[in-house]
Amino acid sequence: MSLEKLDNLVKTGHKKLEPPNQDEFDGMIASAKARLQDSHLTGLSANSPFYLAYCTAQYAENTTVKLTIFVGWVSGRP
Repeated sequence: MSLEKLDNLVKTGHKKLEPPNQDEFDGMIASAKARLQDSHLTGLSANSPFYLAYCTAQYAENTTVKLTIFVGWVSGRP
């Protein structure tokens, strides 16, 4: 999503610009690490390691996207 579209969402009240939160960031990274470690446990069903690894990727992606959007917004870069 472009910064222009995000700006429009903020202007119309659909979204709120929030500064990065270190505790939230740390929590997302810790959760991703825990899911990745859990994916190596023995005795899981065949789908569990894949699911846990997928969750790890989602946590990492969400963290990256959130920080990228904030930094881009603040710096004015698309």
